Amino acid sequence: LDAIGMAKVIASITPTLSNETVKGVDIVVEAVVENPKVKGAVLKEVEGLIAEDAILTSNTSTISIDSLAANLSRPQNFCGMHFF
Repeated sequence: LDAIGMAKVIASITPTLSNETVKGVDIVVEAVVENPKVKGAVLKEVEGLIAEDAILTSNTSTISIDSLAANLSRPQNFCGMHFF
């Protein structure tokens, strides 16, 4: 990836506090407070807004990905993606 390509990728990343803005995206990285109930509620709501083939991820560092995936309709499209 050259510098121009990297700049294009970075420009395409849009942080948001509104779940409504996730419609039409390819990937969502959830990064709310480390509380299973809060994360579960946010993930479930966002999953209902994104395309069926979109990837939904969590930035959790302490909560089981399997437990978060258990309440989703498309757990096969869900994964952990932790950044330090």
